[in-house]
Amino acid sequence: MYRSDAVLLPTLSVPIADAPGEITEYFANLIKADPKIRMEESVKYSDCNLAYDVGRWVINANGQDAAARVTWVYRYEEGKWLIAHHHSSVNPQ
Repeated sequence: MYRSDAVLLPTLSVPIADAPGEITEYFANLIKADPKIRMEESVKYSDCNLAYDVGRWVINANGQDAAARVTWVYRYEEGKWLIAHHHSSVNPQ
């Protein structure tokens, strides 16, 4: 799903994940919290080899809701869309 040089700025974690192992570790830990994700709003754009999705979502992990803004940037390579950048940040108070 992610390019080998992808960057993840996660919602519920401080460090930037910019290596495949770090991205895998983030999601392995997140899955332990049994997350439920609900998209609230989404704006999409695509061109020949680039696409993005910007929106708002709510992540419920360990029974706690976290409303956040989210951006994905995708690159089309070798017949598939891969995530090049993923940024999610908790909504400001």
